[in-house]
Amino acid sequence: MSRVAFRDLLFERSIAAFDRGGVRSGETVFHDRSFLEAIAYSAIIGASVPESMVRAAHLRWFASPVFVCAPWREIFEHDAERTHGFDFACQDYAANVSVYRAYGYELVDVPQVCVEERARFVIEHLEKQSLL
Repeated sequence: MSRVAFRDLLFERSIAAFDRGGVRSGETVFHDRSFLEAIAYSAIIGASVPESMVRAAHLRWFASPVFVCAPWREIFEHDAERTHGFDFACQDYAANVSVYRAYGYELVDVPQVCVEERARFVIEHLEKQSLL
């Protein structure tokens, strides 16, 4: 599969996941990845972003803040599911942060601590903003 075809499939599936989310009023839903990351991937592969993707992304909105986790060398693993290296992870992270900011999202960096402390950080941040 070409990188552009991969990007398009990623975008399509991410839009579908967002659209079928079925969020009810007052319900909090977390998304691990998003269609904006497909747009960010365009910069990495040097492909232009189709206007249809831009329109589709502007029609859908995630609640802010968006929690971001920077690549963490000490826990990074290269395996069958994560076939890219740490340098690519850093490039991907930078592209994603750039796109989320360009689309107007507030970003919150999750600290590089154990899973329990990361979860506590996110929950406490949302509670402070009355989002949970």
